[in-house]
Amino acid sequence: MSDRPLTPFQREAQHRVEELVARQGQQLALTRDGRSETFLTGTLAPSGIEVWIYEDGLEFRGRGRHPRLERPDFSSLDEMLDSFLQELGAALTSGLARPRASQS
Repeated sequence: MSDRPLTPFQREAQHRVEELVARQGQQLALTRDGRSETFLTGTLAPSGIEVWIYEDGLEFRGRGRHPRLERPDFSSLDEMLDSFLQELGAALTSGLARPRASQS
């Protein structure tokens, strides 16, 4: 694992992701990983969505979605983080309003 400290962006992203997850009634324990780059990773419970926070990118996989956002595609890290939080929030709420099975 890399001994490099988390970047200010990673700390901010961790904080904001954890806030969103808590508001949605989910739990997330992020752990440090990586060799050439330190990143955070974890799995939300009970949804099972996997999350990665890189030095200059964000990613999640679950509920039929797998967005990977990278810094060059946005005007700023803040814009990228806002977009990621919108996508993750939509994924979290997509499993809440499932139609009830019809009873015959």
